[in-house]
Amino acid sequence: MARAERGPLLALALGLALALGLATSAQAAELAPAATRPAAYADKVLVILNASLERGVAPPGLPVAARTPGVQLARLDSSSFKNLMPCYEIIVAGAFSDKKQALALHAGLKAAGVDVAVKPAGAYLGPRPELAGTCAAMRAPPARSEQVLLRAAPGFRLPLDPAVEAQALASAPKVKAMRAELDAWSAPLPHRTLGRWSVGQALPGVRHETGPATCTITGFSAGVAGTPHFGWVQEGDHSAPSCGTPAVYANVDCEADLIDTRPGARAAVPRGAPRPPNGPLAERAPPWPALAEALARGATHAAQQGAALKQEWTVRPVELGGERLRIVSVKLWTNEGFAVCGGEDLLEVWTGVLGPDDKARGPAVNTTFAAVLGLVQAGPGAPLELHLRDELTGSERLIGGPEELRLDLPFCDCGC
Repeated sequence: MARAERGPLLALALGLALALGLATSAQAAELAPAATRPAAYADKVLVILNASLERGVAPPGLPVAARTPGVQLARLDSSSFKNLMPCYEIIVAGAFSDKKQALALHAGLKAAGVDVAVKPAGAYLGPRPELAGTCAAMRAPPARSEQVLLRAAPGFRLPLDPAVEAQALASAPKVKAMRAELDAWSAPLPHRTLGRWSVGQALPGVRHETGPATCTITGFSAGVAGTPHFGWVQEGDHSAPSCGTPAVYANVDCEADLIDTRPGARAAVPRGAPRPPNGPLAERAPPWPALAEALARGATHAAQQGAALKQEWTVRPVELGGERLRIVSVKLWTNEGFAVCGGEDLLEVWTGVLGPDDKARGPAVNTTFAAVLGLVQAGPGAPLELHLRDELTGSERLIGGPEELRLDLPFCDCGC
C-alpha cells in the first residue's frame, strides 16, 4: 500500500484519530518546533494535536491551535516516553502536571474546532537506538506481505513489527471466548493507531461472492485463535484459551473475505453456478503438468489397489478485469478416498485457472483438504492467486503469486 493510500487518518496509539496535515513541513517546523528539552515533558499530561510516522506532518488545526491562548506547541519523539507508542512524531499543545489544566486546554481547543487528545507521557526514556530498525521499517514502503490481510475469527490479522505488537498486547485486558467452540478469543485494545493502521482508515475489501467492498477499521483487538483439544473443551478450565498465542487483529465494519491494499488489486466475481466441465476438458491432455503427474500417480496407486481411479471435475465460471475465466478443481480418489489416519486410499484435489482460450493461466495447486474461496490478482498482468482456507484448522493462504501468504492457525486437537 503506497503512503498516499494508507487511509486518511494517522493518530496516536492511545487515543488519537487526526487527519493528515495540510500545512507544509516548513509551516510545521515554524509553528511547532522540536522541543529543546524533551525530558521536561516526562510524567506530564500531554495535550496532543497529532501523531504521525512521517516527520514534519502538520494537522489541519495547527494554525488555529497556534493562535489559541495557553498553547505552547512542540514536537516530540514518542519513543522517548514510556506511556506512548514508539516511532511516532507527536505535536503537543501543552504539558501539565495537573490533569485538570490539560483538560481545560483540551476543551478550549475543541471549542475552536481543533481535534486533540489527552495522554500521560510517562517516564522519559531518552533516545532509543534499539528501536531505530523497528521505526525505520514502519516508515518504509510496506512489503507485499503487509498489503494483504487474512482473516481469522478474531478479525483481520495485522502485520505489525514484533516490538509494536508486543507493546500493544502488554496493555490488553483478559481475552474472552467468542463462541461455544472455544477456538477464538478476543479483548478490545484501546489504541487508535498501530503501525500503519488507524481507526477510521478505509481499506479495500474483497467479498468473493459479490465483489469489492470498502471497509473501515473500527478498532483493534487482542485475539487468540486455535482449535483446542476436544477433551479440554469438554472438561477443561475455560477461563483462558488453551490453544494459540495472542496476536493483534483489526476489526472492520464490512463482511470482507480478504483485505488487499495492493495498488490495482482486484478479485474475480462469479458468473454462474459451479458445473461439470464443458466438452472434452476431462478427456484431453491435462493443461497443467502438476495435474498430469497427479493423474499418473493416481493410476499407479489404483492399479496397486486393484481399484478404479475416480475423477470429479468442477468448473466455476468467474470474471476478472472484464475477462471470463474458469476455476477448475479436479478431485482424484480410489475406493472411499480414505487417505488419512492410516487409510490406504488415494485422495488428491488440484485446482487451476483456465482462460477463455482453454489455456492454463498459471500452475495448478494442491488444494486437498482446503476450500477454494476465490481468485484475486494484484493488477493487470500479475499472477492469479487462489484464496484458500484449510478445512481442518481454518488457516488461510493466498497462493500463486511471487510468494505464498499464510495465516497459520494452530490445531491442538487429535487429527485422527
